[in-house]
Order: sequence, then structure tokens, then C-alpha cells
Amino acid sequence: MIVMQLKNYLHRFRQENLLMLVIIGVYNIFPVVSNISEGNALTAIAHLRLPQFFQYVSIQLAAYTAYCLMIIAKKRYQEIVTQKIDTAIRSDITGNLSRINYQDYHEKDDGIYVSWLTNDVNTINTQGITEFYAVVDGWVTIVFNGISLAFYHYSIVIVVLALSGILIELPKVFRKRLNTASLQMTKANEQLTSRITDALEGFDPLFMLNMRKNIQKQTVSASNSLAKQKVSFASLMGLNAAFINFFSVLFQIGMLGFAGWLVWRGILQVGSIITVSALASQVFGSFTALSFSNMDLHTTRPIFDKFNAVKPEDEQNKQPVSALTARIQVTQLNYTYPDSDHPILENIHFSFEQGKKYALVGDSGKGKSTLLNILAGKLLNYQGNITYDGIDYQKLSMQSLRQHLL
Repeated sequence: MIVMQLKNYLHRFRQENLLMLVIIGVYNIFPVVSNISEGNALTAIAHLRLPQFFQYVSIQLAAYTAYCLMIIAKKRYQEIVTQKIDTAIRSDITGNLSRINYQDYHEKDDGIYVSWLTNDVNTINTQGITEFYAVVDGWVTIVFNGISLAFYHYSIVIVVLALSGILIELPKVFRKRLNTASLQMTKANEQLTSRITDALEGFDPLFMLNMRKNIQKQTVSASNSLAKQKVSFASLMGLNAAFINFFSVLFQIGMLGFAGWLVWRGILQVGSIITVSALASQVFGSFTALSFSNMDLHTTRPIFDKFNAVKPEDEQNKQPVSALTARIQVTQLNYTYPDSDHPILENIHFSFEQGKKYALVGDSGKGKSTLLNILAGKLLNYQGNITYDGIDYQKLSMQSLRQHLL
């Protein structure tokens, strides 16, 4: 059984993620250089130093050009790593499904599993992997810009850190509600896939009954249910975004005023107002983005919990099966399907001896296939006793048993 968590996949591809960290670091250097150059250019022109002014403008242009080129490199490599993680997640989902027993597998429709491999993996992409890199990007931005601010005046760093601490706490107001809304949305995605699959698989009988419009009705109904959950989730995300952005902008305006006060006191040059304001805005913007990204990262947990709920077929302490030498004995066998109140098999007795041929004869729906599925180890929650050469079926390895079945 493979335990599936986002952090496990990030660790599995740690070399790729280390290179991604380097790319993010280089990517974030150039905006800092650009902002500092812009402030220095303003200070130079304020003192009528034209050569220095053009020198800083040239540095800013070069930094911005390099920044644009790094956007391309960052986007491309992030997608390469993301696709590797996607493939690993899908491999682990199908690997876990391949280890569960027949009965557990069929507790869900095939459409549910398709939704896991498509919709849920896409959700992990947008709200998990992408947001993880956004968190890394945010912290690198905070560190680089924070260090730059410290060169101007220590008081700026103190104020920025104090206000940032408030920004970090704000997302907790909506965290639980967002987690619940995210889980409801993934369930609605599953239901959409399942209902559309059922509708399309029923084309032939619906065709004969002249009821093909039911396919459209089922699809529209399921789509409307999903739309309702998505609108609810988007509304909650919008409320959270407005709440956090209000305080972020408020703090940025406050820093602009604080920088102006430092200039008035003669502590900073006039051009530093722009630089300090820009660098502080980057810090606040990053903390705001971190708030949203952390929210999204938390919403992927219920998805992985759902994947981890798949339990493999228990083969520990099970006895391997050799070729049948005597008989399979069925005694007082009873079986009732989970969605039925009436047993399909009741007090059944059979003896299947090695070397003999048997024909199961009876009306449709009387339990012939059910009995064969029990003997094949597909259905395990029966009542009664079955022995294979005198060994209780419940003690046998079902994987080993199936190797002796035609």
C-alpha cells in the first residue's frame, strides 16, 4: 500500500525540485535589481546627475529583460516537473486499485475512479503542485526583498514584519469552510463523471425505448449540481480574497506613508520612497499570495485521504493454494448483496470433486454467477463454510487460488 501525500511526491522528485528552487531564486533577483535601480535613478535625476540617471535606467532595462526570459524558463520547467508528479500520482492510484479485492473495487462505479485520475489529479495540479511552487516563490521574494529593505533602515524591516504577521493570520478565518467546500466540489465532480458514464453506457436500451433524451437530461442535471458546488466554492474564495487583499493594500499605503516620513526626517533619499514602497509591496503581495496558496494546499488533503482509503487485499498469513486433489466443499452457504434485503443464496450445499465436471442449471437471477464468484474469491462476505481440500477458504490466499482457475 502506497501512502499518498503531496509532500511524498515532492520528496520523490527532490532533485527536480532543487533545480526548480534555483530557477525561482534567479527569477526573483531581477525584480529587486529593477526596483533598486528605479529608486536610484529618481535620486540621481533629483540631484541633476544625468549620466548616473541613464546608467540606472539601463540597469533597470537589462534586469527587466532578464526577468522576462526567466519567466519562460520557470514556466516550462515547472510544467515538466508537474507532469512527472502527475504521472506518479496516477501510477500510484492505479497501483493501489490493482491490489484491492473484487468486492471492494466494485463498491464504486468505474466513473468514480476515472474522476480520480482526471478531475482530482487536475485539482491537485492547480491547488497543490502549482500552489506549492507559489509558496516557494513567495518566500524567496520575501527573503530577497526583506534583505534589500534592511539596507535602507532597520525600522522598515520591523514594521514590514509586524504587518506581515497580521497578514499570515488572516486566512485562518475561512480555512475550515474552504476545506469543506473543496471536498464537496470533488464529490460533485465524481458524481458528474459517474452519471455521464452511466447515461452513455445506457444508450442501447434507451435507443430501443425511444428515450435517448434521458442522456441529455442526466448530463444537464449532473452538470448543474457540479456548477452549484463550484459557484459556492468560488464565492467563498472571492470573499477570502477580498478580505485579505483589503488589508494588504491598506498596509502598502501605510508603508508608503512611513517611507515618506523617513524622507522628511532626512533618513532616506527622495528616490528611496519608490524603492521602499515597491519592495514592501512585494513582501505584502507575497504574504497575501502565501495566504491563498496555503489555503489551496490544505484543500488537497481530503483528496489524498480519499485515495489512501483504498485498502489492498489482505494476503498476510494466508495459505498458498496448490492444485486441487480432493474437493471443494460448500456447506450452509448464504449470500446477500449489500444493496438487497433478500439473500440470493440460502443454505446452499455443494461438493465439487477433483476430476469431475459439473453444470450449474437454474433460472436467471437465482445465484449461479454469485456462487461462481464466491468460489473464485471475488465475493468474500458470505456466510457459511467453504473448504478447499479441507482448508477453510477464508485462510487461503485468493491471489494464489485464482492461479488455479480457468
